[in-house]
Amino acid sequence: MPLNSVQQYVKGIMNNLALPNSQALTAVITPPNPGDGLIPTVYIWGSTINEERQSMPRAKPGQPSTGGMKMLHYQLDMWLMWFGPADDANADSAFPAVIDACTAQLRTTQIQVEITDPISGQVSTVQEIGEVIKVDYMPVIALEDERWLRYDARLIVQITERLQA
Repeated sequence: MPLNSVQQYVKGIMNNLALPNSQALTAVITPPNPGDGLIPTVYIWGSTINEERQSMPRAKPGQPSTGGMKMLHYQLDMWLMWFGPADDANADSAFPAVIDACTAQLRTTQIQVEITDPISGQVSTVQEIGEVIKVDYMPVIALEDERWLRYDARLIVQITERLQA
């Protein structure tokens, strides 16, 4: 299950990431209800996947190790949520610095990494991550008591995975 292994891999490299002037980042795949929590969180969701055969033969049914190689190209959505005090003198640069920390983590992580799906045991290789990143930076929202501001951004990360199938 390549999608599962890629999402788990990204969760692993993003979870507990040190953020500037903030708590560490919490990475999750299935998003909990954010409620009134003030914990910096990134939700990882494998939105778009294009799969293509790189070499023959096609694998025998139920035996992925008998096939040739395939490339999977992901456009992985990472929904970043961060809270900052409304009276912060550095409010204009606080959230951009958080975004920069996240994109730096993605663009500097090791590539050509072998990963194993924790459910199926299928082995694959992350060929590329963080080479193409798009950021959608949302408008700031004041929380109900207006002492805190909620910042949101979507990072769209291109990932390429190679597997035998």
